Amino acid sequence: MHNLLAFTPVTVTAEVGDKREISSICDMIEFLTEWAKTGESKTWEIAMKACNAAQAGELDPQIARDAFLAFARRSKILVPEDTKNITVKPSVAGFGGFAV
Repeated sequence: MHNLLAFTPVTVTAEVGDKREISSICDMIEFLTEWAKTGESKTWEIAMKACNAAQAGELDPQIARDAFLAFARRSKILVPEDTKNITVKPSVAGFGGFAV
């Protein structure tokens, strides 16, 4: 049941312009598995091992989350918690066509 344990979500950029919210061990493992296709690193390996151990009940899920955060920071895909979402929508001509 540890794989269903939710925690404070972590937001990462999965692709250009695409944000993904990670809120459980299952989410972390899924993201890390997808990331492996683009290239692994030492922090990826540590995060994956921590997540697998947490899923098996051998490690505190918060430690796995911390390892995932370290991986996301190192990979420069972590979206800071205080980042505001900016919405761009069509506007009237004369203002460049977009308003924030």
